[in-house]
Amino acid sequence: MGGKIKSDQIDGYLCETGPIGFIDNKPRVLEVVHSLGLDSDLSVSKDASRYRYLVVDGKLQLLPMSPPAFIKTKMLSWPAKMRAIMELWSKPSPPGKDESIAEFSRRHLGKEIVDKLVAAMAVGIFAGDAEKLSVKSCFPVMLELEKEGSGSLLKAQMRRSKRKRAKAKAEGPQKTIKGPKSEGMVGSTGKLTTFRRGMAHIIDRLKERLDGQIITGFEVAEIARENGQYEIKSAAGEQVEADIVVLAAPAYAVSKILANLDEEAAKLIGEIPYAPVNVVVAGYAKSGLGHDLDGFGFLASKREKRGILGCLWNTSIFDGQAPADKVALRVMVGGAINPDATALDDDETLKLVQKELRDIMGISNDPEFNHIIRYKRAIPQYIVGHEERMVKISSLMEKHPALFLTGNAFRGVGFNDCVINAEKTAERVVEAVKEKLA
Repeated sequence: MGGKIKSDQIDGYLCETGPIGFIDNKPRVLEVVHSLGLDSDLSVSKDASRYRYLVVDGKLQLLPMSPPAFIKTKMLSWPAKMRAIMELWSKPSPPGKDESIAEFSRRHLGKEIVDKLVAAMAVGIFAGDAEKLSVKSCFPVMLELEKEGSGSLLKAQMRRSKRKRAKAKAEGPQKTIKGPKSEGMVGSTGKLTTFRRGMAHIIDRLKERLDGQIITGFEVAEIARENGQYEIKSAAGEQVEADIVVLAAPAYAVSKILANLDEEAAKLIGEIPYAPVNVVVAGYAKSGLGHDLDGFGFLASKREKRGILGCLWNTSIFDGQAPADKVALRVMVGGAINPDATALDDDETLKLVQKELRDIMGISNDPEFNHIIRYKRAIPQYIVGHEERMVKISSLMEKHPALFLTGNAFRGVGFNDCVINAEKTAERVVEAVKEKLA
């Protein structure tokens, strides 16, 4: 229960096996947190974490957070900056075409910005390759902005800002809301938030609140349908009957489970690729580190040809990540752009990480703590054609009443996406129950 969300306290270091937090810009997610009585357990990211860095030409460069900073930044050439301004005259996307993130962004912003900035963003969110990921499935808001701006993302943003200012003026002074605020870390889109005891705290609370029996260690092998009921068979030969079934497993697991029930749907689901990722949590003494960790961390795009995808400076993001006078770094290795790196053994992995941190951040000290988390299939990749595949899968699943799919393999990889999609699935389950009782 909880998927990849697991929080381990090891020698005073908080080691998250999955996401380190969530953006607090989805009211429905915060409502779920409130309904579980977890408001006081929320921990909002520190102010310093709003500063983000990229590795550009082998050096750390501060990501520009405002138009003046964009003009002043040295990570982009003047031709690249001028090309970005030309985005105001961009044309809408080709009708019906599912573009990659890179293809879409090149049309709007040019090659240099894609290679240095956009590709790094794809690495940071999906551990993916911007040349292969679908903009329609990964960033549908970009298509919405393009439509609002008659082809231009910048025009749409300016129009939204104008409407927001007009609304604020009309409503007058607003009452100050206590608790975590949603401004500051990533513009107006929200602040990274977690729970004081780690992300697994919300999973533990859900388990406490659920009525009914929770069965763990039941490895589902297949599902069959007999006499209007689903027969769920385990790998050990056990069997459970159910009127309604929700599958929230990874795509590769769902594919195997559905193989005998619906071969075509199982094949399509099994084609959803995953990126492998290894995560190294490294702990150091704060004194003499050689870097002040003044930000969120850094990402490295494919063009940099680094051995790591990036590094989060955990103790600069949240409190409670390491013992006193220690710092914790979270280094990502592999992904879709360098999958072979995940095959390195533990010693080779740690040597690679230390070399990269030395070259990029100037850290020459040996870590006092290391913890490696390995995922052969970490993050689903919504490659070009993902939406078309989802339409086909949805159509095929309609043949199986009261059998539902959810999880991050389908429509959103983040924590917020999973919470919102789970709630939508729960609503469908309620409707199915009503139909059976009618």
